[in-house]
Amino acid sequence: MRIAGKINYPTQQQKPLKENTAAYCFIGEIYWNYRDDAILVVGDECDEEILVCNNPQPQTFNPLWIEKYKNFSYFYPEPSNPNAPNYIVAGCQLKRNNNVQGITFIIPGMYLGKEFGQNYDWTPSSSAIINLCLNEIEQRWIIKFEELRIPIFSSACFEGYIDLGDGIDTTILNSEIQSKSDYAILLSDLDYWEKGSYSQPGKKSHKYAFESGILKHENKHFQIDSVYVVNTFNKFFLDLFNSWILDKSQYSCPEDALSSKEESIRVFTSNEISNCFLRYDNLKDWEKKNEELDCDQYVRPEYKIIRNRIQNWATNKSW
Repeated sequence: MRIAGKINYPTQQQKPLKENTAAYCFIGEIYWNYRDDAILVVGDECDEEILVCNNPQPQTFNPLWIEKYKNFSYFYPEPSNPNAPNYIVAGCQLKRNNNVQGITFIIPGMYLGKEFGQNYDWTPSSSAIINLCLNEIEQRWIIKFEELRIPIFSSACFEGYIDLGDGIDTTILNSEIQSKSDYAILLSDLDYWEKGSYSQPGKKSHKYAFESGILKHENKHFQIDSVYVVNTFNKFFLDLFNSWILDKSQYSCPEDALSSKEESIRVFTSNEISNCFLRYDNLKDWEKKNEELDCDQYVRPEYKIIRNRIQNWATNKSW
């Protein structure tokens, strides 16, 4: 299931599950150094070092900048600082109803404190690392993102069901399936999940759900979102390269060029992230349905595997 529209965050935070030094953040640590595409020039009169573009071409988005978060996973606003606090991501509160057992959405920002204001405490655009390198041939500064973290929440969010995981843990099976009637309900629920919830509008599982199946459904949404993010920012970087002409004759040093344009760059970056967040919301109804049906189809092999595991387990039961 995809969450659509504006995020209205809850007003209360839960206590952390493990570390009481951590706080919750509502709706990390990957680096890519663009200096592989630049040569350091020394001996200039600028405050910042001048990097000459080794390959003055439009930048492409690094897929490793996309970060995937499950409910209650940890988020690090400053991954390079080992002493900085970390936060627990809590996104399942955003479910529309208790029939939804998983959600996926691009996180436009996070609140890191106890109070929720109008603005996020952390956003991908504000945390992005932006630098410039010099195109010596054209004598212009090229905008380069050294890091642009895009967090995506993609998680199972169970409510009202017994989670049997992936059907491997026999301790759970022995505890939760203790009679022939339980087993009959389980097989019926497996039929429901294998066909897919979006293929059977109005129907629902009776008792059991399977985290591995829910996660695989959500992972398909995650893949679709990830491709959209990559394509969106590849186009954005191309526009930056072609349209933002920062002549060295006007800005003799990189810090001069960056200080004049950085705020605008971050605003436009934020706009692109908002566009990514609204991807699903902007789909037509039939497009949303088709995406959900594709996700249901994608996960069917997983439920077949779960069925085989549970049937093998059940062969030795006396009931």
